Amino acid sequence: VIGATAAIAGATLFSASGTEALQVFGLNYNARLGPDWAPSETRCKSDASIQQDMKTLKTVTNIVRLYSLVDCDQGTRVIPAAISAGLNVSVGLWVSGDANVFRAEKAQLESLFTRGLITSDKIFDIHVGSEAIYRNDISVAQNIAYLDEIKALRDQYPQSKDIPVTIAEISDVYLAHSELVDAVDVVSANNFPFWEKWDVATAAQRFQDRMTPLFALASSKGKRVVIGETGWASDGTSAKASTANPENALTYFRDFYALAKQQRWEYFEAFDEEWKVTTAVDAAVEAHFGLFNANGAIKETFASVVLAESSAVPDFLLSAEGGQAEASTSTSTSPAPSTSVPPSPSTSSSSNSSNHSRCNS
Repeated sequence: VIGATAAIAGATLFSASGTEALQVFGLNYNARLGPDWAPSETRCKSDASIQQDMKTLKTVTNIVRLYSLVDCDQGTRVIPAAISAGLNVSVGLWVSGDANVFRAEKAQLESLFTRGLITSDKIFDIHVGSEAIYRNDISVAQNIAYLDEIKALRDQYPQSKDIPVTIAEISDVYLAHSELVDAVDVVSANNFPFWEKWDVATAAQRFQDRMTPLFALASSKGKRVVIGETGWASDGTSAKASTANPENALTYFRDFYALAKQQRWEYFEAFDEEWKVTTAVDAAVEAHFGLFNANGAIKETFASVVLAESSAVPDFLLSAEGGQAEASTSTSTSPAPSTSVPPSPSTSSSSNSSNHSRCNS
Protein backbone atom coordinates (compact mmCIF):
# COMPACT_ATOMS: atom_id res chain seq x y z
CA VAL A 1 0.00 0.00 0.00
CA ILE A 2 1.70 3.19 -1.11
CA GLY A 3 0.25 5.96 0.97
CA ALA A 4 2.28 9.13 1.37
CA THR A 5 3.19 7.59 4.69
CA ALA A 6 2.74 3.99 5.73
CA ALA A 7 3.93 2.29 8.89
CA ILE A 8 6.22 -0.69 8.54
CA ALA A 9 7.02 -2.93 11.47
CA GLY A 10 10.49 -4.36 11.69
CA ALA A 11 9.15 -7.22 13.77
CA THR A 12 7.12 -8.56 10.84
CA LEU A 13 9.89 -8.35 8.25
CA PHE A 14 11.08 -11.90 8.77
CA SER A 15 9.25 -15.22 8.81
CA ALA A 16 9.16 -17.48 11.84
CA SER A 17 12.18 -19.40 10.57
CA GLY A 18 14.26 -16.22 10.51
CA THR A 19 14.65 -16.17 6.73
CA GLU A 20 12.58 -14.84 3.86
CA ALA A 21 12.64 -15.48 0.14
CA LEU A 22 13.66 -12.55 -2.03
CA GLN A 23 10.48 -10.88 -3.28
CA VAL A 24 10.41 -7.24 -4.35
CA PHE A 25 7.38 -5.32 -5.49
CA GLY A 26 8.70 -4.35 -8.91
CA LEU A 27 11.80 -4.28 -11.10
CA ASN A 28 12.95 -2.12 -13.99
CA TYR A 29 13.49 -3.66 -17.38
CA ASN A 30 15.24 -2.60 -20.58
CA ALA A 31 15.23 -4.65 -23.78
CA ARG A 32 18.44 -2.91 -24.87
CA LEU A 33 21.63 -4.80 -25.64
CA GLY A 34 23.62 -2.02 -27.28
CA PRO A 35 23.79 1.67 -28.24
CA ASP A 36 21.71 3.50 -30.85
CA TRP A 37 24.31 3.05 -33.55
CA ALA A 38 24.38 -0.75 -33.25
CA PRO A 39 22.47 -2.82 -35.85
CA SER A 40 19.02 -3.91 -34.68
CA GLU A 41 20.06 -7.53 -34.15
CA THR A 42 22.68 -6.48 -31.59
CA ARG A 43 20.95 -3.34 -30.27
CA CYS A 44 17.83 -5.05 -28.91
CA LYS A 45 17.09 -8.35 -27.21
CA SER A 46 15.33 -11.07 -29.19
CA ASP A 47 11.71 -12.02 -28.50
CA ALA A 48 12.92 -15.30 -27.00
CA SER A 49 15.29 -13.46 -24.65
CA ILE A 50 12.55 -11.06 -23.57
CA GLN A 51 10.18 -13.93 -22.85
CA GLN A 52 12.82 -15.69 -20.77
CA ASP A 53 13.60 -12.47 -18.91
CA MET A 54 9.94 -12.09 -17.98
CA LYS A 55 9.82 -15.64 -16.62
CA THR A 56 12.97 -14.92 -14.60
CA LEU A 57 11.59 -11.68 -13.19
CA LYS A 58 8.34 -13.37 -12.21
CA THR A 59 10.29 -15.49 -9.71
CA VAL A 60 11.08 -12.40 -7.59
CA THR A 61 8.45 -9.78 -8.46
CA ASN A 62 4.96 -9.11 -9.80
CA ILE A 63 5.62 -5.85 -11.66
CA VAL A 64 8.04 -4.90 -14.42
CA ARG A 65 8.69 -1.26 -15.29
CA LEU A 66 9.52 0.10 -18.75
CA TYR A 67 10.85 3.52 -19.75
CA SER A 68 9.86 3.60 -23.40
CA LEU A 69 7.31 1.96 -25.66
CA VAL A 70 9.08 2.85 -28.90
CA ASP A 71 12.69 1.99 -28.12
CA CYS A 72 13.33 -1.62 -29.20
CA ASP A 73 9.56 -1.74 -29.81
CA GLN A 74 9.10 -2.56 -26.14
CA GLY A 75 5.42 -1.68 -26.17
CA THR A 76 4.46 -4.46 -28.55
CA ARG A 77 7.20 -6.92 -27.56
CA VAL A 78 7.69 -6.63 -23.80
CA ILE A 79 4.18 -5.85 -22.56
CA PRO A 80 2.52 -8.97 -24.05
CA ALA A 81 5.43 -11.13 -22.84
CA ALA A 82 5.16 -9.67 -19.34
CA ILE A 83 1.41 -10.23 -19.19
CA SER A 84 1.87 -13.78 -20.47
CA ALA A 85 4.35 -14.42 -17.65
CA GLY A 86 1.84 -13.20 -15.08
CA LEU A 87 3.42 -9.79 -14.52
CA ASN A 88 1.76 -6.41 -14.35
CA VAL A 89 3.48 -3.53 -16.14
CA SER A 90 4.47 -0.01 -15.17
CA VAL A 91 4.33 1.66 -18.58
CA GLY A 92 6.82 4.39 -19.41
CA LEU A 93 6.70 7.00 -22.16
CA TRP A 94 10.05 8.58 -22.93
CA VAL A 95 10.07 12.38 -23.04
CA SER A 96 12.88 14.59 -24.37
CA GLY A 97 13.35 18.04 -25.85
CA ASP A 98 12.08 16.71 -29.19
CA ALA A 99 8.27 16.78 -29.27
CA ASN A 100 8.30 14.07 -31.94
CA VAL A 101 9.66 11.62 -29.36
CA PHE A 102 6.59 12.10 -27.18
CA ARG A 103 4.27 11.94 -30.20
CA ALA A 104 5.73 8.57 -31.20
CA GLU A 105 5.38 7.25 -27.65
CA LYS A 106 1.78 8.45 -27.42
CA ALA A 107 0.91 6.86 -30.77
CA GLN A 108 2.34 3.54 -29.59
CA LEU A 109 0.36 3.80 -26.35
CA GLU A 110 -2.85 4.52 -28.24
CA SER A 111 -2.26 1.43 -30.38
CA LEU A 112 -1.86 -0.65 -27.22
CA PHE A 113 -5.10 0.80 -25.84
CA THR A 114 -6.98 -0.24 -28.97
CA ARG A 115 -5.51 -3.75 -28.73
CA GLY A 116 -6.86 -4.09 -25.20
CA LEU A 117 -3.44 -4.41 -23.58
CA ILE A 118 -3.66 -1.28 -21.42
CA THR A 119 -6.27 -2.21 -18.83
CA SER A 120 -6.56 -1.57 -15.11
CA ASP A 121 -6.00 -5.22 -14.23
CA LYS A 122 -2.75 -5.48 -16.23
CA ILE A 123 -1.14 -2.04 -15.93
CA PHE A 124 0.19 -0.70 -12.61
CA ASP A 125 0.66 2.88 -13.81
CA ILE A 126 1.76 5.05 -16.72
CA HIS A 127 4.61 7.52 -16.25
CA VAL A 128 5.07 10.34 -18.74
CA GLY A 129 8.78 11.10 -18.79
CA SER A 130 11.61 10.22 -16.44
CA GLU A 131 13.68 13.09 -15.02
CA ALA A 132 13.05 15.15 -18.17
CA ILE A 133 12.48 18.28 -16.08
CA TYR A 134 15.59 17.65 -14.00
CA ARG A 135 17.65 17.26 -17.19
CA ASN A 136 16.17 20.56 -18.46
CA ASP A 137 14.83 18.75 -21.52
CA ILE A 138 11.39 20.27 -21.05
CA SER A 139 9.64 22.71 -18.74
CA VAL A 140 7.36 21.78 -15.87
CA ALA A 141 4.41 23.21 -17.80
CA GLN A 142 5.22 21.15 -20.90
CA ASN A 143 5.55 17.92 -18.94
CA ILE A 144 2.21 18.57 -17.26
CA ALA A 145 0.68 19.24 -20.70
CA TYR A 146 1.98 15.86 -21.91
CA LEU A 147 0.63 14.25 -18.75
CA ASP A 148 -2.81 15.75 -19.36
CA GLU A 149 -2.80 14.38 -22.93
CA ILE A 150 -2.18 10.87 -21.64
CA LYS A 151 -4.85 11.24 -18.96
CA ALA A 152 -7.34 12.28 -21.64
CA LEU A 153 -6.36 9.29 -23.77
CA ARG A 154 -6.75 6.93 -20.81
CA ASP A 155 -10.19 8.31 -20.02
CA GLN A 156 -11.43 7.32 -23.49
CA TYR A 157 -11.16 3.66 -22.49
CA PRO A 158 -13.44 2.58 -19.60
CA GLN A 159 -11.34 -0.54 -18.94
CA SER A 160 -8.35 1.71 -18.21
CA LYS A 161 -9.92 4.48 -16.14
CA ASP A 162 -8.34 3.36 -12.87
CA ILE A 163 -4.73 3.39 -14.13
CA PRO A 164 -2.79 6.20 -12.40
CA VAL A 165 -0.78 8.53 -14.63
CA THR A 166 2.34 10.15 -13.20
CA ILE A 167 5.68 11.82 -13.95
CA ALA A 168 8.92 10.23 -12.73
CA GLU A 169 11.14 12.94 -11.26
CA ILE A 170 13.71 13.43 -8.54
CA SER A 171 12.19 14.35 -5.20
CA ASP A 172 13.79 17.83 -5.25
CA VAL A 173 11.95 18.69 -8.47
CA TYR A 174 8.61 17.74 -6.93
CA LEU A 175 9.39 19.81 -3.84
CA ALA A 176 10.39 22.82 -5.93
CA HIS A 177 7.27 22.57 -8.12
CA SER A 178 4.24 21.62 -6.06
CA GLU A 179 2.10 22.00 -9.19
CA LEU A 180 3.53 18.65 -10.27
CA VAL A 181 2.06 17.04 -7.17
CA ASP A 182 -1.29 18.63 -8.04
CA ALA A 183 -1.14 17.35 -11.62
CA VAL A 184 -0.22 13.68 -11.15
CA ASP A 185 -2.47 10.90 -9.89
CA VAL A 186 0.38 9.55 -7.74
CA VAL A 187 3.81 11.02 -7.03
CA SER A 188 6.67 9.00 -8.55
CA ALA A 189 9.95 10.21 -7.05
CA ASN A 190 13.59 9.12 -7.34
CA ASN A 191 16.22 9.37 -4.62
CA PHE A 192 19.78 8.02 -4.53
CA PRO A 193 22.02 8.35 -1.47
CA PHE A 194 24.59 6.51 -3.63
CA TRP A 195 25.05 9.64 -5.77
CA GLU A 196 25.45 11.82 -2.66
CA LYS A 197 28.63 9.94 -1.66
CA TRP A 198 26.86 8.84 1.51
CA ASP A 199 28.18 6.17 3.88
CA VAL A 200 26.22 3.01 3.17
CA ALA A 201 25.77 2.32 6.90
CA THR A 202 23.40 5.30 7.18
CA ALA A 203 22.24 5.54 3.56
CA ALA A 204 18.74 4.15 4.13
CA GLN A 205 18.27 6.63 6.98
CA ARG A 206 19.47 9.36 4.62
CA PHE A 207 16.93 8.19 2.06
CA GLN A 208 14.13 8.43 4.61
CA ASP A 209 15.23 11.88 5.78
CA ARG A 210 15.44 13.21 2.20
CA MET A 211 11.99 11.88 1.33
CA THR A 212 10.11 12.96 4.45
CA PRO A 213 9.32 16.51 3.17
CA LEU A 214 7.86 15.06 -0.03
CA PHE A 215 5.76 12.55 1.92
CA ALA A 216 4.36 15.48 3.89
CA LEU A 217 3.66 17.60 0.79
CA ALA A 218 1.96 14.74 -1.02
CA SER A 219 -0.09 13.83 2.03
CA SER A 220 -1.30 17.42 2.36
CA LYS A 221 -2.66 17.16 -1.18
CA GLY A 222 -4.13 13.70 -0.75
CA LYS A 223 -1.59 12.03 -3.05
CA ARG A 224 0.27 8.74 -2.68
CA VAL A 225 4.02 8.51 -3.13
CA VAL A 226 5.87 5.80 -5.05
CA ILE A 227 9.67 5.77 -4.94
CA GLY A 228 10.40 5.30 -8.59
CA GLU A 229 14.16 4.78 -8.31
CA THR A 230 16.78 3.99 -5.73
CA GLY A 231 19.69 1.60 -5.54
CA TRP A 232 23.40 0.98 -5.06
CA ALA A 233 25.93 -0.21 -7.64
CA SER A 234 27.77 -3.46 -6.93
CA ASP A 235 30.88 -2.67 -8.98
CA GLY A 236 32.80 0.13 -10.69
CA THR A 237 34.03 3.52 -9.54
CA SER A 238 32.92 7.12 -9.98
CA ALA A 239 34.32 10.28 -8.42
CA LYS A 240 30.74 11.51 -8.01
CA ALA A 241 29.45 8.44 -6.16
CA SER A 242 29.78 6.35 -3.03
CA THR A 243 31.84 3.17 -2.88
CA ALA A 244 30.38 0.50 -5.16
CA ASN A 245 30.93 -3.13 -4.23
CA PRO A 246 28.77 -6.22 -3.59
CA GLU A 247 28.87 -5.78 0.19
CA ASN A 248 27.62 -2.18 0.06
CA ALA A 249 24.97 -3.04 -2.53
CA LEU A 250 23.68 -5.76 -0.22
CA THR A 251 23.75 -3.51 2.86
CA TYR A 252 21.72 -0.80 1.14
CA PHE A 253 19.33 -3.33 -0.34
CA ARG A 254 18.68 -4.96 3.03
CA ASP A 255 18.20 -1.66 4.85
CA PHE A 256 16.00 -0.22 2.12
CA TYR A 257 14.03 -3.47 1.88
CA ALA A 258 13.29 -3.21 5.61
CA LEU A 259 12.22 0.40 5.15
CA ALA A 260 9.94 -0.42 2.22
CA LYS A 261 8.77 -3.92 3.14
CA GLN A 262 5.03 -3.42 3.30
CA GLN A 263 4.81 -0.82 0.54
CA ARG A 264 4.85 -0.84 -3.24
CA TRP A 265 8.35 -0.45 -4.62
CA GLU A 266 10.45 -1.28 -7.63
CA TYR A 267 14.12 -1.98 -7.13
CA PHE A 268 16.64 -0.38 -9.46
CA GLU A 269 17.15 -2.48 -12.60
CA ALA A 270 16.43 -6.13 -13.12
CA PHE A 271 19.63 -6.91 -15.02
CA ASP A 272 23.09 -5.41 -15.24
CA GLU A 273 23.57 -3.64 -18.57
CA GLU A 274 27.12 -4.34 -19.62
CA TRP A 275 26.76 -2.46 -22.90
CA LYS A 276 26.70 0.80 -20.91
CA VAL A 277 30.38 0.34 -20.08
CA THR A 278 31.31 1.86 -23.44
CA THR A 279 28.52 4.44 -23.64
CA ALA A 280 27.54 5.98 -20.29
CA VAL A 281 29.42 8.88 -18.75
CA ASP A 282 29.65 7.04 -15.43
CA ALA A 283 29.91 3.68 -17.16
CA ALA A 284 32.05 2.10 -14.44
CA VAL A 285 29.06 2.07 -12.08
CA GLU A 286 26.16 2.53 -14.52
CA ALA A 287 26.43 -1.06 -15.73
CA HIS A 288 26.17 -2.63 -12.28
CA PHE A 289 22.92 -1.58 -10.60
CA GLY A 290 21.01 -4.80 -11.26
CA LEU A 291 19.86 -7.56 -8.94
CA PHE A 292 20.59 -9.85 -11.87
CA ASN A 293 23.74 -10.22 -13.92
CA ALA A 294 23.52 -9.49 -17.63
CA ASN A 295 23.22 -13.24 -18.28
CA GLY A 296 19.96 -13.38 -16.33
CA ALA A 297 21.32 -15.05 -13.17
CA ILE A 298 20.59 -13.40 -9.83
CA LYS A 299 23.77 -12.03 -8.28
CA GLU A 300 25.23 -14.42 -5.73
CA THR A 301 25.32 -11.68 -3.10
CA PHE A 302 21.56 -11.22 -3.20
CA ALA A 303 20.69 -14.88 -3.70
CA SER A 304 22.65 -16.21 -0.73
CA VAL A 305 22.58 -13.52 1.95
CA VAL A 306 19.47 -11.36 1.62
CA LEU A 307 17.24 -11.25 4.69
CA ALA A 308 19.01 -14.04 6.55
CA GLU A 309 18.92 -12.62 10.08
CA SER A 310 16.22 -10.67 11.90
CA SER A 311 19.01 -8.74 13.63
CA ALA A 312 19.71 -7.15 10.24
CA VAL A 313 16.77 -4.77 10.71
CA PRO A 314 18.48 -1.36 10.86
CA ASP A 315 18.28 0.49 14.17
CA PHE A 316 16.59 3.53 12.66
CA LEU A 317 13.50 1.42 11.89
CA LEU A 318 12.92 0.80 15.59
CA SER A 319 10.98 3.55 17.36
CA ALA A 320 9.80 4.03 20.91
CA GLU A 321 6.23 3.45 19.73
CA GLY A 322 6.84 -0.25 19.11
CA GLY A 323 9.37 -0.76 16.38
CA GLN A 324 7.78 1.17 13.53
CA ALA A 325 8.98 3.71 11.04
CA GLU A 326 7.13 5.57 8.32
CA ALA A 327 7.98 5.51 4.65
CA SER A 328 6.51 4.97 1.22
CA THR A 329 8.44 3.47 -1.63
CA SER A 330 8.95 1.92 -5.04
CA THR A 331 12.24 2.01 -7.00
CA SER A 332 13.53 2.34 -10.62
CA THR A 333 15.64 4.21 -13.18
CA SER A 334 15.38 6.46 -16.19
CA PRO A 335 16.55 6.56 -19.80
CA ALA A 336 18.63 9.29 -21.26
CA PRO A 337 17.45 11.92 -23.69
CA SER A 338 17.31 11.17 -27.38
CA THR A 339 16.86 13.60 -30.20
CA SER A 340 14.92 11.25 -32.44
CA VAL A 341 13.98 7.96 -30.85
CA PRO A 342 13.52 7.32 -27.14
CA PRO A 343 16.16 6.66 -24.53
CA SER A 344 19.63 5.24 -24.56
CA PRO A 345 22.44 5.78 -22.12
CA SER A 346 23.77 9.09 -21.09
CA THR A 347 23.84 10.55 -17.64
CA SER A 348 22.84 13.33 -15.31
CA SER A 349 23.81 14.20 -11.78
CA SER A 350 21.98 15.29 -8.65
CA SER A 351 21.79 14.50 -5.00
CA ASN A 352 18.49 12.81 -5.74
CA SER A 353 18.92 11.74 -9.33
CA SER A 354 19.66 8.27 -10.54
CA ASN A 355 22.49 9.96 -12.45
CA HIS A 356 22.13 7.41 -15.19
CA SER A 357 19.94 6.68 -18.15
CA ARG A 358 18.06 4.08 -20.05
CA CYS A 359 18.92 4.53 -23.69
CA ASN A 360 21.44 6.19 -25.95
CA SER A 361 21.40 9.75 -27.14
